Amino acid sequence: MNKTLKKIILYFSFILVCLGIFIGSLHSLINVNEIKKVTLDSIERAFPNISVEFSDLSYSLTTSLKIFGEDLVVKIKNRKSSSHMETLFKMKSFELKIPLMSVIFNGGRLRLKGHFPELNFEQYEQGNNWRYAFTEQKIYKELEVLSFITNSRLNFIFYHSKINHRDEEANAKTIELDKVLIKDLNSSSTTAYEISSPINYVFTDNKNLEANLLAIGQVNLKKYLANNLLESFLITKLTDVKYSDFDRVIPLVQNSITVTMERNGQSQLSIDTKIGQILDVSSHIVSTDEKIEAKSLSARVSLKDTVKFLSDKQKKKLNVFDFKNTKLLVEGSFQYNKLTDVLIPDIRFETDRDFFIGLPYSINFDSTVKGTVKKEQLNFDLISKIFDGVVTTSIETNLIYRPRSKQTSGFDSYKASVEASGIKLEEVNFRDIFYPNESPVLSPKVKITRTRDSYVSGEIALNFKQTFINENNISLNGILKINPYSVVGKDLKFTVDEGRGTLNYYSHKDEDNIKTTKIDSSFTKTPLNAVKLFLPNYFDNYTGFMTGDMGVELVKDFDNTISTSYANLTLENGKFGSIDFGKYVSKFLNNNNFFKKSDNSELVDVVKELGFDGNFSVLKLKGGIENSVATINSLELVDKIGKFELNANGTLYLKERDKKSYLELQTKYKNSKASNYFKKIIGTNEIPLMLVGEGLELILKPEYTIEKLLSEVLKDRAGNYIDKSKFKKALYDNNIEINPALLKGIK
Repeated sequence: MNKTLKKIILYFSFILVCLGIFIGSLHSLINVNEIKKVTLDSIERAFPNISVEFSDLSYSLTTSLKIFGEDLVVKIKNRKSSSHMETLFKMKSFELKIPLMSVIFNGGRLRLKGHFPELNFEQYEQGNNWRYAFTEQKIYKELEVLSFITNSRLNFIFYHSKINHRDEEANAKTIELDKVLIKDLNSSSTTAYEISSPINYVFTDNKNLEANLLAIGQVNLKKYLANNLLESFLITKLTDVKYSDFDRVIPLVQNSITVTMERNGQSQLSIDTKIGQILDVSSHIVSTDEKIEAKSLSARVSLKDTVKFLSDKQKKKLNVFDFKNTKLLVEGSFQYNKLTDVLIPDIRFETDRDFFIGLPYSINFDSTVKGTVKKEQLNFDLISKIFDGVVTTSIETNLIYRPRSKQTSGFDSYKASVEASGIKLEEVNFRDIFYPNESPVLSPKVKITRTRDSYVSGEIALNFKQTFINENNISLNGILKINPYSVVGKDLKFTVDEGRGTLNYYSHKDEDNIKTTKIDSSFTKTPLNAVKLFLPNYFDNYTGFMTGDMGVELVKDFDNTISTSYANLTLENGKFGSIDFGKYVSKFLNNNNFFKKSDNSELVDVVKELGFDGNFSVLKLKGGIENSVATINSLELVDKIGKFELNANGTLYLKERDKKSYLELQTKYKNSKASNYFKKIIGTNEIPLMLVGEGLELILKPEYTIEKLLSEVLKDRAGNYIDKSKFKKALYDNNIEINPALLKGIK
């Protein structure tokens, strides 16, 4: 063994002997009660608003001094009122480990291990209980009695911690944490901390949050003690997040927060948050006793991913939307006044691309959203591409939000405008809305009970231009006035090509939430083709230029719709192609030998003239449709060339197959071979007809015509009057089947 090694061994042996002697002497010098007294006195002189209590101490001594204690309690002195939390902090048991070297060298690394610590945090109208407790901090040198502690680095490990929070309205919340680690707590450099725990947090509305928490951060106490400035950085990660309103588990919620707190109560936070694929948000927040201000706010919200985490009930409300990969972009700032509990925003928002809206009846369109919320003013634009055109819906309203009371007000009235251009509509787009396939009548015996929905009061200005319905150019201008239970549009002005008119709209919800909608309109030389979307498809074959009045009423409850429409119209220069009345006259003549000459040539020419192609110069119609039953009070028609006139009335059961539709017709032929022929044969050019059948599938009822003709003056082929008995014989000779009751009294 060389001399150098011997010297080293002797040196360390000497040190160990001295240390042993020192440790042995400490047993006689240490007085834990004295340590307790000195510690408590020093803390209370430094922080006069708090008191500290704990049970008698015990210790063990080897190379480190371990002090054991129980029931540590930190309380507020001279609290403001009995409603405030008195206890700031308490802990069931703790162990303080002090290496002897830290005492010898006046500083080292100490460790405090605690079990079941509990921290109480109470928010006042101004400030909180912790700020009140430490407001009157005295000069830091009061702690110099324990200089070896102030010069040491402290490590804290707390197990099964509990944090109790109560706001100014006495709403209580609790967070429980498995492990809290504070590393290198000291007054001269940075302190790190870590929190890891599963959490189960119940909000005041009884909604629940479950997650695994990992929080890692650092803080610098030197600046706080020297300059009253606390700086801290924190990263938190929540994994496997379950929330009561979410249908799925969010895999990761991550926050990066930089905090600066000043003794005067002002604090600043820089926040960067990411919630799965749903949200990215960042902002710089400044908080004082009076207000909270968020600057440089920026957020990206994935609408598609947001919907994924909603409950089935919430998804059902949004099932008309397909957000695809659309994101909502938000930027701006806001202020929150703590005294008035009012949020004052200055926010701009918009979607970065189109999203899809699919409504019933195959009404589909792509839309974008943009708007601003500034102070108490919300401006919102929904721009939709629909039917080859663009519809811009703009809404302007007041909006006041009070976060503390969770109240929204101001949105009780609004002004809106709807501008459309380039729209191309066909009646097939809207026919099913006004005339659904099934329209059952509600039984008056059924008692309907449900909550009454209501509208938001406001006004909507309509401005439709370059809108095309069946290639007709439409414009519409007017204002819809809305109150909680009705929507009224009075004297809305419109033009259709060269035609014009007015429209009155009324919609009302009663106490049983049954919705009644009425549309009344007046027209002047308006193309019928442009308003067919308001009419049932039985009018598909009508064309012409319309003057008069028309309207529809819809009564809707749940999925049932009852429709009623009326018309009092004069159509000019159009076509009525559903029924060729001339063919029925021709059929009657061809099946009745009584009207034929022996060579049949004259009748052939007459039959050729009877054909009616549906083109008319004038058609006047009065009638309506109620629950798929069409009533024609009167129909007057003059053909295009002026040789044929028609008068009609009747009832058409358009869906009910157990009831027969009928039309009574009076056809009149003028200035033609047919007119002359009828006058010569039967003494009149007016032929009565009766059509019967299902829906619009009508067939001729010949006995009706015969009955009517029997009441007229009949002539033979030579133009002489004939008696009824001769007419009767002619019917039987020609094998015409007829109800004998019609010939009652004829000899």
